[in-house]
Amino acid sequence: MSIAVLLTLFAFSSRTTPVHTFAARHPTSSSPIDHPPTGSSSLSSSVTSTTTPTTMSTDTRKSRGIPKRETGIYDLFAKYPPSSSCGGADGTGIKIAVMDTGCDLLAAGLDGTTSDGVTPKYIDFIDCTGDGDVIMDDTSAVELDYVEDDTSVEGLSGRKLRLGEWASGATKLKLGAVRLYDLLPRGVERRVKKERKEAFLMKHRTLISETQSQLDRLALANNETKDKNDNDDGKKKLREKEKKELELLLEQLNAMVESYEDYGPLLDVVMFQEGDAWKAVIDTEAKGDLTNAVPMAPFAVNRQVGTLGFGSHVSFCIQVYDDGNTLSIVTDAGSHGTHVAGIAASYFAPHTDEEGEGKEQTEYDRNGVAPGAQILALKIGDGRLGSAETGTGLIRGLIAAKRHNCHLVNLSYGEPSWQPDKGRVSEVFDKAAYDWGMTVFTSAGNDGPALSSLGSPGSLTSPVT
Repeated sequence: MSIAVLLTLFAFSSRTTPVHTFAARHPTSSSPIDHPPTGSSSLSSSVTSTTTPTTMSTDTRKSRGIPKRETGIYDLFAKYPPSSSCGGADGTGIKIAVMDTGCDLLAAGLDGTTSDGVTPKYIDFIDCTGDGDVIMDDTSAVELDYVEDDTSVEGLSGRKLRLGEWASGATKLKLGAVRLYDLLPRGVERRVKKERKEAFLMKHRTLISETQSQLDRLALANNETKDKNDNDDGKKKLREKEKKELELLLEQLNAMVESYEDYGPLLDVVMFQEGDAWKAVIDTEAKGDLTNAVPMAPFAVNRQVGTLGFGSHVSFCIQVYDDGNTLSIVTDAGSHGTHVAGIAASYFAPHTDEEGEGKEQTEYDRNGVAPGAQILALKIGDGRLGSAETGTGLIRGLIAAKRHNCHLVNLSYGEPSWQPDKGRVSEVFDKAAYDWGMTVFTSAGNDGPALSSLGSPGSLTSPVT
């Protein structure tokens, strides 16, 4: 009951919320730390504060982050400590499905455990849209005879892929390829394109400058020849030919700037079976050197997280479907899902202060509303549609939440609605709320005040809006 109240207050962020994610901020030594009121219990026994409370009046102090004091959350923690019959108000044991843009698996406060210091914060990260799917069927498979330090295959990109010791037990490899830009959130894609174009122009302008300098030197040499009355026809023809070639090269170099278009690097993907498990290696830098690569299993198996290259710094995990014929490279479609997950359940473990005196510093103010809860990240924002959701993605997300026995579902997505409580999506939301025993929260939307003041699915009757 208490966690439902907390999420009602805080997890209803609309998808147009500014992208400055609370969970992604990193600690600063100058940031004041807000503690629970005097006499209140800590969030769990593992985060007991040993710092001296500030002398500032508790009546005038304001929280820096989620306003837990102003909204009575610290009072709730005090009323329901971990030792209480309900297990405390910090969300321990609660599973929250965040149906959104997806979440950053490496975001501060979400990249570790819950408040018990043991339970992983993320249950799993599932792409319900299919926009990161790579076809890995047997049509692209190759037989492998591994030879130490001398094994390579030709990837679908045409690059020679040098394999490492990780491939020694494989007898067959499945090959695939995906464009980097198909995996990046729109904002990151724009930044990477801008950076790559700037780097291209810097090198290209150097070539243009060098070519123009050669033309200038050739013109100067021609003038000096005229002054000396050098009438050697052979030399004249050679200089004319060189001039035409340089002029043509200059023209083409300038044309390349005008017609510049960046379709993005093509990343090779290699997948193989190890026992009953499928593993994948992704050439994140598109260089063909996979000798030191670490094969990745589906996230829930080993909790492996990778980072895409070319300065994108986007975290990803993988899932495998259809008996190894589909590889899902799971990335977020934006920062909003991380924002919501951080508000709901981020947890910053106690740490030693920077002075090295061994005193534990706690960060109650930076924690989410329910730091003991786990997050099931469900990506319903399809990158191919500008991170918009589809009915299929919504239904897949609700089914995944049921499969993982989630208690709460937060859906901060939607659009104008003229016919609420109609269609397949509405039916599945009803099942989630009435048959599956989940409490579903939806955002009301950002429109109004008039028609569509309450959007869909916020206009449904089964969720809490």
